[in-house]
Amino acid sequence: MTREERLNFLNSLTKLAAKEWVRTKLPCKAVELSPSMSEATIDYHYGTLYKGYVDKSNKGIGGEFQNAGAFLHQIFFSQLKPYSKENNPTGLISDLIKVEFSSFNEMKNKIKEEAMKIQGSGCPYRDWE
Repeated sequence: MTREERLNFLNSLTKLAAKEWVRTKLPCKAVELSPSMSEATIDYHYGTLYKGYVDKSNKGIGGEFQNAGAFLHQIFFSQLKPYSKENNPTGLISDLIKVEFSSFNEMKNKIKEEAMKIQGSGCPYRDWE
């Protein structure tokens, strides 16, 4: 999928969103995500960036870029759970990761490698054609 196709896909998804964005609540306390993510990182991304996307989208400022930012952050924050050394995927998703990447660690390394190529350090996501 090309960059333009991905943006068009995101734009179509965000148009399906509610007329007004509401930030998803964090499913745990920010401090519970350490050491995977620091409390300061969560505070900045949730309290500043995500809040900014939602507020600007609701005011009609920034168009689809703000909607896409709100949408992607909503997906991200809804999936968080407290840190555990056992936070490895299981079941079907684990099987799919092994087929696609050979292991969970290989997937994490590939995502990190690709994310660092994105301006602004990026928020990578996986798409399938």
